[in-house]
Amino acid sequence: MEQSALISTLNELLDALEDGHAGYQVAAQGLKDTKMKRALGQIALERKGLSEEMREEILRRGAPPHTRGTVKGALHRGWIQMKELGRAAPGAILEECGRGEAASIKLYKEALTKDLPPEARKLVALQLDKITAARERVLELRRSTVDLESGPKS
Repeated sequence: MEQSALISTLNELLDALEDGHAGYQVAAQGLKDTKMKRALGQIALERKGLSEEMREEILRRGAPPHTRGTVKGALHRGWIQMKELGRAAPGAILEECGRGEAASIKLYKEALTKDLPPEARKLVALQLDKITAARERVLELRRSTVDLESGPKS
């Protein structure tokens, strides 16, 4: 893979990581439930760590990493904030987090179809595993929230 294409791909993943980190911070701040708040805060910290790993990989390859997320990510975070201001159910916020994760997973899978150097491929694959695990945690929180919001079944 050509160096400029590789750096572009890695920076695209970095943008998604930065968007995820900021999105989870916003989502966690808007939740009252301490279990959910803690879980999303933990995912935000994990995403920050993944961002730092990706930034280091880009620097190691002699290129400047992007310094902020995407406009699309900012709009996504804005949507979450609007839902919070409208006192949306926590399930709706978690659903939006799940959508963000699905987009990140798709981006990572697309990156893995490219001819990445072995070290970069290994990093992308490991990060994809962590993002997939985070999405599963979000989906589990969403399922438990929906059950709570629905109330007891008669």
